[in-house]
Amino acid sequence: MKGDRNAMKVVDVHAHTAPRGFLERAPRDEGQDGVSVRASAGGGGYEVVFRGTAFGPLDEHAYPIPPIDYDIGLRIAEMERLGVDVQVLSLSPLLFQYGVPAAQAVPRARLLNDELAAVQRARPERFRALATLPLQDPDASVEELERVMGSLGMAGIQVGANVWGRDLDGPDLVRVLERAEQLGAVVFVHPAIMQSYPGAVANMDRIGDFYLRNLIGNPLDTTIAIARLLFGGTLERLPRLKLYLAHGGGYAVFGLGRFAHAHGVRSETAAAQGDPRELLRNVYVDTIVHDPPTLRYVVEMLGAERVMMGSDYPTDMGPADPVGAVDAAGLDAETRALVLGGNAARLFGIG
Repeated sequence: MKGDRNAMKVVDVHAHTAPRGFLERAPRDEGQDGVSVRASAGGGGYEVVFRGTAFGPLDEHAYPIPPIDYDIGLRIAEMERLGVDVQVLSLSPLLFQYGVPAAQAVPRARLLNDELAAVQRARPERFRALATLPLQDPDASVEELERVMGSLGMAGIQVGANVWGRDLDGPDLVRVLERAEQLGAVVFVHPAIMQSYPGAVANMDRIGDFYLRNLIGNPLDTTIAIARLLFGGTLERLPRLKLYLAHGGGYAVFGLGRFAHAHGVRSETAAAQGDPRELLRNVYVDTIVHDPPTLRYVVEMLGAERVMMGSDYPTDMGPADPVGAVDAAGLDAETRALVLGGNAARLFGIG
């Protein structure tokens, strides 16, 4: 593990998918409010359709799901091209079901997880999978968490940084995190503003232009989530929680000095007993920061053992060459090996 490409597995921990089996069996678009799936008008893929005022000011939003999202053969060919040995699969955020009634979300989550687990089972040398949960129903979420970590043998769960505007440090959702800690499940926190009611993220009405909903909104969503878990005391109450944050942790790493200063002077932060800088070193982040000096800073602040390579596959907001993006940071050989695969292998149990 000293940087020799042939001596280690390169692991991509941030790789999205839309399981083909779910797309084929999901609720079809029949004009009703809610979340549904339809074949792409031009063929060669699907569209996820959000309809109804709960999903924004428009009557309908349709987002494409191209074959590279769900065709495993195409995915493995792309992994070979990029020099990636293993992907940790997580659901495309388009398929989070937080905005639909629990009676619909619970069976959809089970179907999605069955399909994700089937991919892992079919090609265990290539894939580990993270489950989704119907977090609008915490009791059902705990039950599904136990199922995916038990009979399905999955690596953990992916959760939105907010759940239809509800924060992860709320008592009902902390209960899910507590069970995740007990089961040893990795908890991948990913922005959820693609499926959040308008206003779920601060000042959403100001970031509708220039793709700012993603550029600013996504990292902000994650930053709010981890700040609340930190200052609310959840990180200290759950010291063994395997928490992994998307996109380099959002803006949290860059706000650590301000977090620590506030902790020393503001009584509102008193629920957290420890230094925020030390508490944040207990979480994992990926490398999707798009800038070599920024990646070096993240590694310096969190430690080499807490950073893992990610691609955001197959979106255009991920690096075109995720391994090259790590190499561009000029890390020493031991740190490079940890970031490219060693840390992920330890966290996700990849042999």
